[in-house]
This record gives sequence, C-alpha cells and structure tokens, in this order.
Amino acid sequence: MARRNDTKIDGLTAPEHDGTPLIVPAADTLAQLIEHNRALKRSYTFEVCGRPATDFDGSDREPVIMTGHQPDFLHPGVWAKNVVGGRLAAKVGGRADFLVVDSDAPQEVSLQWPHVDGDRWRVLRRVILDNSRGLPFEHLPRQSMDRWVSVLKGLPDSIRLSGEGVLPAFESGFSRCADGANELDYVDAWIAGMRAIDAHLGPASPTFRRVGRLFSGREEAAGQSAAFIAHAMLNAASFSAAYNASLAGYRRRRRIRGTHHPIPDLLIEGDRWELPFWVGSDVSPRQRMWVWRSGDDAIAIGSGHETFGVIPESDLRARPWAALTEGLPGRHIRPRALTLTMYARLFACDVFIHGIGGAKYDQITDDVIRRFFGVEPPAYACVSATLHLPLPRSRPQNRDTGYWVRRLRDARFNPQRYVDDRGAAESIRDMLTERDRAITVSVQLGNNDRGNRAARRKAYHRIRAANEAVLVACPRILEDARRKIAETREGVERDAIASRRDWFLGLYPTAKLRMLCETLPFA
Repeated sequence: MARRNDTKIDGLTAPEHDGTPLIVPAADTLAQLIEHNRALKRSYTFEVCGRPATDFDGSDREPVIMTGHQPDFLHPGVWAKNVVGGRLAAKVGGRADFLVVDSDAPQEVSLQWPHVDGDRWRVLRRVILDNSRGLPFEHLPRQSMDRWVSVLKGLPDSIRLSGEGVLPAFESGFSRCADGANELDYVDAWIAGMRAIDAHLGPASPTFRRVGRLFSGREEAAGQSAAFIAHAMLNAASFSAAYNASLAGYRRRRRIRGTHHPIPDLLIEGDRWELPFWVGSDVSPRQRMWVWRSGDDAIAIGSGHETFGVIPESDLRARPWAALTEGLPGRHIRPRALTLTMYARLFACDVFIHGIGGAKYDQITDDVIRRFFGVEPPAYACVSATLHLPLPRSRPQNRDTGYWVRRLRDARFNPQRYVDDRGAAESIRDMLTERDRAITVSVQLGNNDRGNRAARRKAYHRIRAANEAVLVACPRILEDARRKIAETREGVERDAIASRRDWFLGLYPTAKLRMLCETLPFA
C-alpha cells in the first residue's frame, strides 16, 4: 500500500508477468522529453567555474540518450534499457551511450545460475573475480587469458542450453579482448562480451563510456567533468548543505528515520566538508573525499585527516583539469552514484534512462539540482522488464505450505479426523472410544469442577495418550502431512527460483530475449 507522501516514481515496481516491459513516461512521449530537456538546459543561467552552464550542455550536438550500470552480470531488465535507448537514439537521429560504472568497488564478481536436479532445485554460484583488496573495477589487476578461459569454460554445460543460449556469445566476445601480452582488462573484456551479445541478438550496441576514463582526461569531456568537480569543491559548503537537505526532505516525505538510508548524509566538521566523490589511486582502495580551506586562496583535498593535495582556487576556476591533475599527483577523483547521474543529466546527455531503483533515488538528485544550481532538473525516464527463465512452476493450489503445517498440528490433536481407511478405523475403535470418554470427563470438569487441577490434568493426559495411540496405529496420518509440507516447501523454493528476473542475460535462450525485443518500442 502506498504511503501518503509517496510519489508516482516511488510506486514503480517490476512487471509481474513474463516478457513484460516497464517504460515511464510512455514510450510515445520520450522524443518530446528529449526536446523539452534540450530547451530547458539552453535556458539555464547558472555558472560552472565562472563559465555559463550553456558552455557545457552540449545542446549544439546530436541528441544523446544515456543509461548505465556497473560492469557485472546484467539481467534482461537492465539490458532492456540499452535496447530502448539505442532505438530511441536512432529515431531522433542521436547517439546511445552506456556509462560503465567502473569506479564502483565490488567485493567480488560472481555468477549465479539455477541447478535443476529432478525435483530438487538449487542456486549455484561461481566467483569469477575476487576483490579482497577492495579496488574499483577500473583498477582490478589484469588476468591472463588462460585464467579467464579456465574460469569461463569451467561453468557447467547445462547453462549453455545446448547452443540455444546467449552465454557462448558473451564468452567469445570476452575472451577475444586480449592485448599482445595475452592479458585481459576485466572491464574492457566485459564490454566486448556485451557487444557480442548485442551482435548475436540484433540490437545495436550503445557507445560504452567508462566512468574512469570520462573523469580521467582520456576523453574530450575531461574539461567538462573536471569543471564539475572543481565547481563542487569551490562551493563545498553550499553543495554539501543542499545534498543533506535534499536527503532530509526525501526521508521526511517517506517517514524514514535516521541519516543513513537510502544513503548516508555528507559529514561536516566545522570548516571541513565531505563531498560525494571518491579519491583513489591505481593501487589502493578508494576513499571518501573531504575538502577544506588552506590559507586565503587554496583548497586542500584529503580523506579523514590525511591531506592528498592543496590547489589554488584561482587554478581550479581557470584550468580545472590541469589543477586537479597537478594538485593530486598519483590520485584521481570519481563521482559517487547520485553525483554521477547529476553530472550526466546536466552536462552529458539529453535524457537519462534509469532502472527502477535508480529512478526512485534520483528524486534526491532532482532536489539537489534545484537547491544547489537553482534550476529545474532535466527529466529522466525509467525502463525495465521482467523475463523468466523457461523453468516449470507449481500449480497455485500446491504452494500453500501453511495449510499443511496447520493440518499437521491439527492431526496431532484430532487424529480421528484423518482416519480415512475403514479397516484402520475398526482397529482403533477402542482408542477412539477412550479418547471420547476422556474428552467428556475433561469438559465436565471444566464446567463443574475447574479447581480440581489433578483430575483435569489426568483427563488431559488420557486424551493425549489416546491421540498418540491412534497416531502410532495410523502412522500415515503424520507421514502424509510431513510429506506434503516438504513437497510444498520444495515447490515454493522452485517457484522462487523460476520467478527470479535477475539471472544473467547470458543464461536465457536466444528466442526468449528476441521475444522481449519485440515487445520493446521503436523497433
């Protein structure tokens, strides 16, 4: 049930039925949404490092439709964003971009799949990449081709669906991405694998843009992204205040207590401010970014009480990329989740396509944009889909474990109800007669002599003994109930596995994924 202050976006849920997409706003309005956003951004009057925002908005280029995700094993609902974004880009004469969030730091990269062994189903899991050092994707050490081949080929043949599945295409693309040293950069190999899936299925691949490169000077947008970072640093007090106020408003409207959900507040300690960026290096885990004033015209950057560099404010304004590069030798800055989509929506694309979770949380970003930049934020879209693996399910009447648990309990206290064999009923007639007599005595004591606890206890034990005698004589009463409980529990577990929509794209049959494509717009 929706809470009083929930928004329409808060009410978004994954489609229930197999092969069903979710597109918000409606697909036939997305082209107009792009034009609305482009016109809106041309009207912005705020400045970034002393330059008009319109210098950065890209309104003179082709329309860009953008989405993104971490480089892990995406499910079909995430892939649907790529399909819709690519087709929408083609419709409006634009370009589809995919932000590869290689600045995220996973504990591990693992693949799960359903293992079907007769009536027993299990979820199996293989760790593809361990990350005990806590490095972001972009700095994971390269692995030899032999190591990747052994990992990928070590997956069971059953999940390759006898050549009808998509996993072989991913493996082929992934494994071909080796340099002359026969080593693979995981993220580049993942991108190659995703492109191979698209080539196998038909949709055009987006332009995969790694966040680490977008914010490291390896692309044309380096000056743009550096100016965004520098602007936040130069206005740290107001930026952190707007960020925390937006979080507080989000929590208040949804009656969320505390300061850590859905994400933590930025910390403020006097004249030191935490900003929503990571500071990292090629060989160490990322750290939360803090800034503070250093002298009359400089900003120090660090984490906690460790200083990484000091940069003159004038340099940050005049030449942000060079200032950040020179002022932080051996280190770099990457945006955290909300800050990344804030940058993307304001400066890097004309419409951003979120999944369901991102769409809900980016309402916070909307509020930060309003508070900090003083403008109405560009609108975004939400695309997802539900696709089930072709696994059988139980019939609805066979899923009620609670019914059989209640029946088992009732059988312990009322076994006579479940004696359905005439021969068995004849053999336990004396036991049932004894049970009826004990019940009659118990009722009479309860009505006329409630204080006679000894007699009432004796009657209770007579009833219980009669029940146990019946159950010993007719063991199938309990055995049938226990068997039904086990069967229904197994059925519920199987249905939970069959109903999951988050299996890796590569585990699905080609035909099912192409069927999903046919349901998505702009074909």
